[in-house]
Amino acid sequence: MLCAIRSLAPHAAGLLLLTGGCVSLDEAVATHRAPTTAKLAAIEQVRVLLDAQPRLTTSAVEQVPAFVLPLDSVSAAEEASAAIVYAEDLKAPSQLGPVYARVVGSIVVPECAAFIRHGTYPWDPRRADRWEGSVTGGEIQDRCAQCERLRVLLVLRTTDLARPSAGRVEGGVPGGAPTHADVTEAACRAAGAKCAFDGGWIAAEVHVFTLDPPKHHGGFVVEAESGVQFEVSGSPDVGEMLENDLRSQLTARLRDAISTQLPSGVVL
Repeated sequence: MLCAIRSLAPHAAGLLLLTGGCVSLDEAVATHRAPTTAKLAAIEQVRVLLDAQPRLTTSAVEQVPAFVLPLDSVSAAEEASAAIVYAEDLKAPSQLGPVYARVVGSIVVPECAAFIRHGTYPWDPRRADRWEGSVTGGEIQDRCAQCERLRVLLVLRTTDLARPSAGRVEGGVPGGAPTHADVTEAACRAAGAKCAFDGGWIAAEVHVFTLDPPKHHGGFVVEAESGVQFEVSGSPDVGEMLENDLRSQLTARLRDAISTQLPSGVVL
């Protein structure tokens, strides 16, 4: 019996997760409170270890046991044994930190913490309404079971960020004044108009931890920048498209770097 259909992630439109197994919220929390809380305690120790790490000057990683990491999805895959999380989120695990171009799979740990501690979705400063959304027992059961299976945690620590500029219509919209602000798809498609933007850039460290017990295994650096061009379609919000483009670029760079630095891992 199907109990819920919900969006996979606050910034991943169009993706759906089917959650089955009709269990009440209270039953799910009672079942998973102890083991999930224990895993969250290990992740808190990771935060302490991370805070003691200086900025990386070179990439150097000790190999870790084989793992499976859902990077571009938050589906609670039964084979998943690793997760990626932002250092910004570890400061208050039941909240999402102020992260731009967030990697889709990074909400796993915040959801576990929020589900167990508050019975809600994580507080998201960019989508405050989501905190009031209805959470099902099936969602809590699936997500907490995923957290309890975690053996490897990759922590993304942003070191530099330049957001893409607002889109602008060079020369102005025909019949109107020059525009140097957020523009719409219609403006970009206007006859004779050329839309442009200044690309964004992200630099980050990826620190590698095992959780049983918590141990730091080194880290590596990733960098991503906006694509040189993108197709304006599907949304009137060019700023959203620019963020999605940088997110895609970062996800691709992460996938390549993880495969190179941690060959024992499988990235979904």
